[in-house]
Amino acid sequence: TTPRPPAGAMSAYSLAATVAALVGGAAALKLLLSRFKKKPFQGPPPTTLVVYGGAQLPPDPDCSPACIKLMAFLRLAKVDYKYVPYGEHQGAGIPKGKIPYAWGEALGVAGAVGDSQLIIEALQARGAGKGLDDWLTPEQAATGTALRVMLEESVYWGILAVRWLGGGFWPITV
Repeated sequence: TTPRPPAGAMSAYSLAATVAALVGGAAALKLLLSRFKKKPFQGPPPTTLVVYGGAQLPPDPDCSPACIKLMAFLRLAKVDYKYVPYGEHQGAGIPKGKIPYAWGEALGVAGAVGDSQLIIEALQARGAGKGLDDWLTPEQAATGTALRVMLEESVYWGILAVRWLGGGFWPITV
């Protein structure tokens, strides 16, 4: 009769099978994870303005107030653009570490531009939106700038608290 291994000990076959499963599993996991790696950033065709935003949470066109601000300007200024939600770009190529960012010849710069206000200013420097604010007096323009800065820097955090701490949006985002 063949001697039996002590209780709890692995046979050579079961040890080999376990090692093979671990190696095979590690290889399969590596292959699976390679499919989810961030793809290298590839810019759009040079004549297209592409806006890279956040997640779309209906009814809003984007979850980020800064993205909504930029898209509103682009529509008012009649600038053609392509919108890419976060799920498609996964943050590849973000120049300042935040959304929105834009890429394209219409900006007049090489590479991507981050921050909604910088994008708007780059477009305005190239003539986009000309005439939108021409009717404002200097006092009205200053009041508008003060109101914009107050909303962006102060009210923004209240919006985030309602969105993320309230129960309504939580099931959508998790």
